Amino acid sequence: MPAAGPPETARIVEACLISGATPLQPAPLARFRQRGHRPLSALRVQDRGVYAGAMRIWDVAPRLLCQKHLTGEHRELHGLWNILTQGKHGYAMHPETRRWRGKLAALYARHAALAEEMARRGYAHASPLDPALAHGAAEQDQFVDPPPEQLRRLREKPCPCPLAAEDVPQSTVDAPPAEAESRAAPHA
Repeated sequence: MPAAGPPETARIVEACLISGATPLQPAPLARFRQRGHRPLSALRVQDRGVYAGAMRIWDVAPRLLCQKHLTGEHRELHGLWNILTQGKHGYAMHPETRRWRGKLAALYARHAALAEEMARRGYAHASPLDPALAHGAAEQDQFVDPPPEQLRRLREKPCPCPLAAEDVPQSTVDAPPAEAESRAAPHA
């Protein structure tokens, strides 16, 4: 029998021969590799950009997010809340999920900030979280990426996030809108 390529492919071919089946097409992993991709498990944590970006709870003020990022984070936050409060398993080991363990009060506060910004923009919000489940630390002090890096990533995205091309003062990253506006430079 000719060599079948990577060990995974060889195992699939061997299993087909043992079971009597005939592999008519290359195995999905082999097709994946033929296209020049690597399985996620083969990537170092630093290189797992798709994985790390699959779920994102930003640590910047919600007013700095465009509609897409604001509503997307709100949707992801609900998924994360369900994982943490209902013992769901999807993304349970994701770095974004792990950093919120024991910090449901902080996650609840983030949701409140997102809901407030959505209301300010005129969006209908009808998905409150159960405050009885909001226990643990009230502040998030762990980050997948620090807030300045998050701002840089947002600036690089082709979206209308209201970030200046120059710099958003660090003091406005997590500050509530009124507090941040009082620290901003006066308008001319």
